[in-house]
Amino acid sequence: MGGRGSAYKTALKRHLENEDDNPQVNVDINDFYTDIETEYHNEMFDKLKKYKISVRQSTDDIDDKIFERQEKTVLSIAKKYNKILSYTTELQDIQLGAEMMNDKKAPIAYCLPALKNGRIIQRVVINKKYLQDYDTLINTVNYGIKRGWFVPINQKFNNRDYILTHEFGHAIENSLYEQYMKKNNLYFENNLDYNRLRENLAIRIKNEVINICKNKYKNDNINLSNYSKTNEREWFAETFTNLELAEEPAPIALALGDYLKEKLK
Repeated sequence: MGGRGSAYKTALKRHLENEDDNPQVNVDINDFYTDIETEYHNEMFDKLKKYKISVRQSTDDIDDKIFERQEKTVLSIAKKYNKILSYTTELQDIQLGAEMMNDKKAPIAYCLPALKNGRIIQRVVINKKYLQDYDTLINTVNYGIKRGWFVPINQKFNNRDYILTHEFGHAIENSLYEQYMKKNNLYFENNLDYNRLRENLAIRIKNEVINICKNKYKNDNINLSNYSKTNEREWFAETFTNLELAEEPAPIALALGDYLKEKLK
């Protein structure tokens, strides 16, 4: 592909190599809460508010159909995993496009966790330039799948939901960390200490899911994409994406589903 296609490749390569979609927790998340909550009030928006999902929209134009499609993706995940997501003490904030993403080096999307009063808050952001039309979203994801960076999902229609689903995978795992912290009465004001816990829990979660996969599904294929090999957090998000979007999820994704069902009890 030339022209815009080359831009997709460049952005995707940078996104994957630099792990830009999962910034470090020591960023002050309050710096990113200066925008005004969207006035896009409709039935879907009200449902999201019910599940404590705050949606913000860039001042730039975003196609209403794309915006609504992203809302539906969020609502679907929020309904299914609300008990886990509710462990975070503040609203899950979803920003579909952002002024701060204008930089040429900006990632496709990210999930940003941060500590506030010893607890985790987080926000999910999608770069506005990927929300201008469906072709941009689908071509970006198709390129990633073709190169083996992204997990195969075998449903082209779901490709437009890939990026947001992946980022919500991060949000769910962050909430699992918060769940663990609450159950064990842990509070962190120090980001370094929290990051250590985060890394240890990410490894523990991955190992538990792998054990389920080997024992229940008799399968040891644990990496569904090259991106999932980056670190345990990306492994979780990629496996979660396969679980939610694939027509026939891989055994390791089904094992993750079993793990999450236990956490939903």
